[in-house]
Amino acid sequence: MATAENLTTLYTRNVDVNIAYRKEGDWAKANMLLNDLPYLVKKAVKEGQKKFADKYLAALHKRIANEGGGIWAPLSKHYARFKAREGGGSDIMYWYGEYLNAIKINFTDKGITVGIDKTVRHSRLNPSRNITIAQYAKTLEHGSFWHNIPARPLWAPSFKDAGGKQGVLKTVTQGISQKLLKKYGIIRQLNYADLG
Repeated sequence: MATAENLTTLYTRNVDVNIAYRKEGDWAKANMLLNDLPYLVKKAVKEGQKKFADKYLAALHKRIANEGGGIWAPLSKHYARFKAREGGGSDIMYWYGEYLNAIKINFTDKGITVGIDKTVRHSRLNPSRNITIAQYAKTLEHGSFWHNIPARPLWAPSFKDAGGKQGVLKTVTQGISQKLLKKYGIIRQLNYADLG
């Protein structure tokens, strides 16, 4: 355990003040921590984001599989007959699986997102309509008065199912705490409230 002492004399008018301090503890380890901290935090944040993104993606898949958990309006009789005739089955929001399979975890310089590439086309829809899967998803999410499609919210309820904003913060702060504990033996668990 490295220790050091320093004695400094502070001169002020008519008063001599001596200040002494002593370094205690493992300063080599403390310096390593301070040098590694930005890298450790960045890595832990990325891992926490990835962990939450996996959870969010699973929640999206689950909500599609259970047809909105009972909150989505059923298919209209006309559309249900058309879909059945075309081999699409009776599931809401699932016909060919293109929407479901287009939902991806994306890694960017700014972080990790879960979403749909805005340029991916729906291969089985009428090509003359020139619609992307993202546009299709937006129509399903918010509905369309003109096309008589009720809103079938998927993204916000699934985000809530995965833990929402608090879940993201909790996952990330737990990741930071685990990195610090593993490498430096720091045992205080961070709380997402610590991040303000």
